[in-house]
Amino acid sequence: MKAFIWLLTAAMAVLCCSCWAMAELVMRSLRALGGPLPNFTAMILRPHGWLLLVPILWVGYAVVLSLRKEVSVRAAFLFGGTIGFAMTSIACAVVVAAALPYIPLKIAY
Repeated sequence: MKAFIWLLTAAMAVLCCSCWAMAELVMRSLRALGGPLPNFTAMILRPHGWLLLVPILWVGYAVVLSLRKEVSVRAAFLFGGTIGFAMTSIACAVVVAAALPYIPLKIAY
C-alpha cells in the first residue's frame, strides 16, 4: 500500500509540474498577443506558481501514512480519493483557463 500512496503522490507532482509548464507557455503566448484576459484565466494562470506548491499537502500526508506500520485499505482509498479529486480539479481548471482566451465568446442579441 505504501508504494501505491507514493506512486499517486508522484503522479500528482508530475501533473502539477506539467500544468505549471502549460500555464507558463500559455501566458507567454497571451502576452505576445496582447489584449484582455478572461477573469478565470487571469485567476488560474497568471499567478501559476501555486501549482508547484499544491503537492506539498499530499507529500505530508504520504509521509504520515508511510510512518505507520500498516496502511489500512480505508486510509489508502481516502488518500487516493482526495488526490484523484484534486488532480482532476487542477487539470480541468488549467485546461479551461488555457482554452478560454482562444474561444470567441461573442453574444448575439
